[in-house]
Amino acid sequence: MTSQKEMGELAQKYQLENGKDKDYYSLHKSWAITKRGQAVIANAEGITHTMPEPDVGPCFIAYRATFTTKGGREVHAVGSCRFDSGKNNPESTHAPEMAWKRLKVRGVLEAVGAQGVYGEEEFTQDFRENGPQVVSASYAQVQPPAPVEQAPPQVAQQTQPVQPAPTPAPVQPSEPVAPVRPDGTNGPLGKPPGIMALDGQKGGWFPTAGALPSDWKGLIDSFQTACKGFTPGEWEVRLMDAAGTFKGERGYWKPSSKYPSYASIVGAVDGEGRSKAGFAMSILTKARGFLESYKSSGYVDLLVPDGNGGAETHRLQPLEQDLAPAAETLAQDLAAKLPAMPEDVPF
Repeated sequence: MTSQKEMGELAQKYQLENGKDKDYYSLHKSWAITKRGQAVIANAEGITHTMPEPDVGPCFIAYRATFTTKGGREVHAVGSCRFDSGKNNPESTHAPEMAWKRLKVRGVLEAVGAQGVYGEEEFTQDFRENGPQVVSASYAQVQPPAPVEQAPPQVAQQTQPVQPAPTPAPVQPSEPVAPVRPDGTNGPLGKPPGIMALDGQKGGWFPTAGALPSDWKGLIDSFQTACKGFTPGEWEVRLMDAAGTFKGERGYWKPSSKYPSYASIVGAVDGEGRSKAGFAMSILTKARGFLESYKSSGYVDLLVPDGNGGAETHRLQPLEQDLAPAAETLAQDLAAKLPAMPEDVPF
């Protein structure tokens, strides 16, 4: 089946709208599904997925998850992104988010058996701007320079015997210089100060891991600004647990039962030396989604594990005193529209 026919059948089956700001569109003779289009298909098929598992290497990040339709069809998908191009583009600056988006679209399309159609995040910025003919400079083959022919050395005729050069004095070894860590500071090679990003034997460093704690703090500040009912002492741990939980054989796992803070997740490694920074990134991404839901709806429900395998829903919403002025204004407007009651009612 051609990609043209495949896209047509998908559009007809799920009532997808054509347009770059809608569900799908044509991009340099390829068909691209938008985030909105992926959500339409996922909702129609009742597709859910497991908590994505991160894999982080020296130049890539990937997420793996299992997607299940309401009919019971299961598929396994991987979304990945390289960040070593050296360019200032989304792939380099937002690699975790790009990998996450690619995972979701790939899983949904594979779950419905779509072929020849791709998520719009699959296409690099170079492809979007220039099409398939572009060759990234980072992958272009570099031709070796042509050899330079050198004239044979001229031997000067010696009229006097050549005096041997004096033996140089032995060079004293200088004081050893501390190597430079990947974060740019001096010191013994190993983990960056305050964070165990990745074991060097397991694939290098996760270059954006060091910024995650400050990104999390910025998100908490944004929650406090948007909602006066958000107090860090009460809600920050709930937010971390809701964003990081997943349901296993024993029920819902509670991240704070193992990690006392978000920063402790960023700096952790598992038993095989693999970094937990990718998991911390997924928590941050999901928590940002909670904030957007709060801003659009005026509240957000967080499913928070209770530590015993169960979970409770906690609703984050404005304080009652913040709602009171709006309620009073509504009551006054309603009273003004009602007809006046007579002073004496004869009966």
